[in-house]
Amino acid sequence: MSDETPPPEPKERPSAVDSAREFSAGVLGSIQTRLELLSNELAEERARLEKIVMYGVMFVGTGIISMILLTFSPLLLFEDEASKKYAFVVIFGIYVLTAFGSGLALRHYLVNRPKPFSATIEELRKDRDRLRGVHHPDPPPQP
Repeated sequence: MSDETPPPEPKERPSAVDSAREFSAGVLGSIQTRLELLSNELAEERARLEKIVMYGVMFVGTGIISMILLTFSPLLLFEDEASKKYAFVVIFGIYVLTAFGSGLALRHYLVNRPKPFSATIEELRKDRDRLRGVHHPDPPPQP
């Protein structure tokens, strides 16, 4: 008796139909992954927008109440007319500075906010480059 194992059978070359099926499965898998990523980014954008609206409503509501109370406080605190006028001028200055600062903060946020769907766009760019034969190494993970 010999302990020889039978030679491996030669693999069949995949047919054109099998190759097309594997290619289409790969393309569909890639599309599915990109759509899932897009869906996640849409959910993140919606949550971010809801948070902005909630904080905005809270800011505006409490800001209006604070401004009303601040505006009428000199009427209660000062008895002579000259002091009341100076107090209103100071309050007006505070309002102008606050409006200017809020405008600058809003401008800074709008200029520096993350680009919506940037991860999806980047992945689609990588897919396009890979199909063209250009290879981009993945960046190292950030801590």
